[in-house]
Amino acid sequence: MDERSDVTGFGRIDEQSDPDYFVAFVDEANAIPAVVELEEAAIPELRLASGMRVLDLGCGTGEDSRRLAALVAPDGEVVGIDASEAMVAAARQRAEGTGLPVTFHVGDAMRLDLPTESFDAVRCERMLVHVPDPVVVLGEMVRVARRGGRIVVIDIDFDGVLLDLADLDRDFVRRAVHGMSDALAAGRIGRSLPRLFREAKLDDVRYRTSLLDFPYDFARNVIPGMLVGAVAAGSLTAAEADTVVEALDRAEQDGGLHCAMPFYIVSGTRP
Repeated sequence: MDERSDVTGFGRIDEQSDPDYFVAFVDEANAIPAVVELEEAAIPELRLASGMRVLDLGCGTGEDSRRLAALVAPDGEVVGIDASEAMVAAARQRAEGTGLPVTFHVGDAMRLDLPTESFDAVRCERMLVHVPDPVVVLGEMVRVARRGGRIVVIDIDFDGVLLDLADLDRDFVRRAVHGMSDALAAGRIGRSLPRLFREAKLDDVRYRTSLLDFPYDFARNVIPGMLVGAVAAGSLTAAEADTVVEALDRAEQDGGLHCAMPFYIVSGTRP
């Protein structure tokens, strides 16, 4: 397996041998129709209007930041923050010439260099799964939101990934999924988000779950990338990881791989 593809390393992209791999990975994920539909379903939870100021935390290449900026233009503003210089550079380049009210900055989600109560809405997507302490990050999101401001998180629960690999022992498949989940900083964050929102004392906490089917081409990218992390963490051997990858290919050849992942949209209001 290609060590560059360790997607459990999203929290330290700039330390990887090929940061551009992660930029391409984000682009591929953002192009999946089910992901686009999920993101569009989450936008109303922000309750945006022209003139609002929005924080997009873990903005990646800035695709969602630009989408939100169009909704708060012309008098509003979107600030995108990401821990990766490579991601921020890509986001800035793609925003050039658009005329959208959006800026991008490198920052630490656990220690935001932003004033308290300075945003009308705060969102993050597929980021808390990669941070060492999601509770601290959620606290920062609440801190920078104005009273009455909306907090929206979209994230995954990798421990609930479904893989139909009929020719492998089911206990082994379970162990492989758990190993990949444990290789992430917070692989089970999805199921915890409703409780964490309530513990953060947010009002009007709501959530919905969606089981997203991943096409084979993307699954054949993300699963081996997760297995690299699982092997590095000692949860699986390299030979066991290869066994899973080979089973993915056999399942696709035998009629189509079924790979699905639970996503959560959780929202709340700062009192």
